Amino acid sequence: MKNQKEEKAILLFREIGEMDDRLIQEAMLYRPKTSAFSHVLLIAACLVFSLMLSVGAFLITHRNVKDENVGHTSPGDGSATEQTLDAILLAQSDAQAASADDIEFFGEKSYVVWQRTDTEEIYVSRALTSYEVEYLTSEISNGTQIEAGKSEPICRVWIVLGDGTALSPHLKPSDGNVGVGELFDYHAELIPSDAFNSKISDILN
Repeated sequence: MKNQKEEKAILLFREIGEMDDRLIQEAMLYRPKTSAFSHVLLIAACLVFSLMLSVGAFLITHRNVKDENVGHTSPGDGSATEQTLDAILLAQSDAQAASADDIEFFGEKSYVVWQRTDTEEIYVSRALTSYEVEYLTSEISNGTQIEAGKSEPICRVWIVLGDGTALSPHLKPSDGNVGVGELFDYHAELIPSDAFNSKISDILN
């Protein structure tokens, strides 16, 4: 039994010795070929990774632009700092001055009238539409209470309604704060709302 194993081993080594060296070299250098499917998977993975990087960069850039826009508002976008009523009216100082006697309190037409306290000159807007009158009068109650010690506005303002009455956006709506047939003097109680000021600006421009 032992002799048979030795004979088989000798035969095996003899056969190995007779193998072509070229075949042995090729067997040592053999590497399995990569399949086409593996190449496709690799390309797909690279494309997905590139897409993820592009989307991430876009989202970061978009967020930065939005953050910058929060602190930089464009004119007329509602979040911008609104002009005061004084600033709007003073910008119309080149308008033709009128006289209190020229104002038709019972002429069935409504106007915005303002008077500069430094020059006592009076100015009158164009005739208001019914919508503008309703909007302005309803917005008066949305004014902000003036803090004690604050200076009076430079311009006194009235809305002449055409039925003889006159209201001021600087006064709280009440029976005692209504003038009849005259531009009454007053001490301001309210700072008009931004919406009121914006509508006045639209009317005068």
